[in-house]
Amino acid sequence: MVESLTNSQLAERCQAERERYRQIHQANEAYCLELFRRALNEQDEAAWEIIYHQYHPLVTHWVLHYNRFADTGEETAFFVNAVFTRMWQYRRQSHNSRQFDKLGQCLQYLKLCVVSVIEDYLRRKRKDALMAAVALNDYDQSTSETNATSTAERTVWLEELKQALAETIQDKRETLVAEESWVYDLPPRQIQTRHPELFPTVADVSQIKRNILRRLQRHPKLKAMREILR
Repeated sequence: MVESLTNSQLAERCQAERERYRQIHQANEAYCLELFRRALNEQDEAAWEIIYHQYHPLVTHWVLHYNRFADTGEETAFFVNAVFTRMWQYRRQSHNSRQFDKLGQCLQYLKLCVVSVIEDYLRRKRKDALMAAVALNDYDQSTSETNATSTAERTVWLEELKQALAETIQDKRETLVAEESWVYDLPPRQIQTRHPELFPTVADVSQIKRNILRRLQRHPKLKAMREILR
């Protein structure tokens, strides 16, 4: 049983199976999957270091071949480290308890993190996608008020937004939509595809986003902040 193997034994067998897959496109994924399980579900840092070492070349390849990577002007290492950090942090959050049952699911999510960190970087001076979403609903972008807002004021505004969001969200579905929309910048269609058991249609995700935004716009703290920033 893979559960009885040490991390070192798993690392050796995972690497062997990965080489086997490259040669004949067949492999036993149990060893690599067990490493991911220990790293992400048990927060085993030694297992995570093994994953980082073994999958670093693959993530580097994904970064280099992402169609907008060249627009960043950054080195690949910058994004590779960010990708692993994002996956580690995301899976450690208590409400993200969904298990990865297959190695392909682990790698698919890791690849999704590549897209996410690069797109986040390309948003100039982007503090939080939620700030942008609320701003689009509250302000006419043809005016100069928002552009004139100081960095300090925008930081205060962001903190108020985060607190208001925590007070506004009502259930697990709204928590998931808020995080995947505004932290990981996923569109409604992708959120629905990832969680069909929670959202039967794309329209369900879009409606939840609209509901959250409407409540945020009515939040008393945000109303007060809008008056200050005008």
